[in-house]
Amino acid sequence: MKNHFFAIIIVLVCAIISLVITNLFVPFFGMALQSDTLTTYWLLIADSAITYPTIGLVTLAGGFHFLHTKRYQSLIFIVFSLLMMKGIATINEHFLKENLAIPRPSISALEARGLLNAKDFYLTNATKEDRRTALMEILATPNAKASVVDIPNSLLEHWVHETGYSMPSGHAQNAFLLATLLSLTLLSIYRDKTWLTAPFFVWATLVAASRMALHVHTMEDVIMGAVSGVMWGIIVWIINRKLKLI
Repeated sequence: MKNHFFAIIIVLVCAIISLVITNLFVPFFGMALQSDTLTTYWLLIADSAITYPTIGLVTLAGGFHFLHTKRYQSLIFIVFSLLMMKGIATINEHFLKENLAIPRPSISALEARGLLNAKDFYLTNATKEDRRTALMEILATPNAKASVVDIPNSLLEHWVHETGYSMPSGHAQNAFLLATLLSLTLLSIYRDKTWLTAPFFVWATLVAASRMALHVHTMEDVIMGAVSGVMWGIIVWIINRKLKLI
């Protein structure tokens, strides 16, 4: 099992290096070069790490483990893991992000265009819903429309939806947590096939990269999300093992 944890860490390091390299190319994803088609592509990748895909993947992993071990505890593992992941996401969204209080790069980009003051925007609008409403009103003004003419509407709509704080990236955290949990579940069956971790972490890295490409997270946000995701994934796995659910 220690070898499996070591393999996870190695893949995480490779993912971080990939994200650092990707960050060098983020200017090439810049607003002037974006398109609705490209935005849709990145959104599809990002959305593969949200609630329903997560439920599906954890259910498949638990079901696969059950088919191979015939242990009904594998089914409890599904429910328990999803509940833990929900709790971790809540801590990230309502404690870590709120206390770090770092504005999203999308908000900073609009500030750079003179459309708002990021600090006042967050102070004046306490909740996400308030910020979404305020941002829609700002973007509806003639001055704003002229200023963001180079930004695709689909990307602006995503910016309006993503008005929370920036660090750490919840999408990156969830993707890497899921990649860790799925990898360890498969490795508990195929103990010598550490290469099985690669597809999951390639997917998680793409999810993290999508958040940078959509200008809703910085490199630091997604790396912090990736590291915390792997950490939480190992913790969730160890707790499941201690409870003999997997």
